[in-house]
Amino acid sequence: MRHATNVALLSCALALTAAAPALANVIRYDFGDQSTPTPGNWNNFSHLAEPIFNSIDETGAATGIAVQVTAPFWPGSNQNGTTTPGGAAAGLPGVATRDNLFGNLVDFGGNTAPQAQLTITGLNPALTYDFGFFGSRMGVGDNRETSYTVTGANNGVGLLNTANNSSEMAFVNGIAPTANGTITVDVTAGANNTSANRFYYLGVMTINPVPAPAGAAALALVGLGLAGRRRR
Repeated sequence: MRHATNVALLSCALALTAAAPALANVIRYDFGDQSTPTPGNWNNFSHLAEPIFNSIDETGAATGIAVQVTAPFWPGSNQNGTTTPGGAAAGLPGVATRDNLFGNLVDFGGNTAPQAQLTITGLNPALTYDFGFFGSRMGVGDNRETSYTVTGANNGVGLLNTANNSSEMAFVNGIAPTANGTITVDVTAGANNTSANRFYYLGVMTINPVPAPAGAAALALVGLGLAGRRRR
């Protein structure tokens, strides 16, 4: 009888493992000018800061994830980013990398935007999320390090020198949403930023949902069942 019960639990675990998703689809955002959106399965976020209420993933499927600006960038866009990304940024389209939203700690054009913030809602608290960030301002001679702080139930920080950047990205991995499915992204100048206006940039953001390891919950069920048998 004990052997039959254990076999039944293992069969259940294997069935759940087979049904668990192995991969999730990446969600991609282009931040830049309204006149230069990225075509295809991208979410385009312009300098007009209009929210996206139902982001699509890389297959075009709706995700229910909303993104809105909750602390503003500078009221415009910069279109002097690279059009030929490579390295870690290879695969990003030039139309997405050439324009950026940006901010500045020191007055520029009568405006400052010392720290921009995105609020992302509709996330699944049972998952964690990996974030990638790209920004680029070509033709400058200073350091324009940008800091990306991602905060949910935990937090992480990515740093990227966006000056003359054509190949590097900042990654912040393993961020769990709050219980209500929210993560914030704060964007500002990094400590090594030497630009006179302390400019910082965001051109592309990617979000990769990370499922729990396939079968982990099912194997835990088997362990509990076997432990129960031993206790009896």
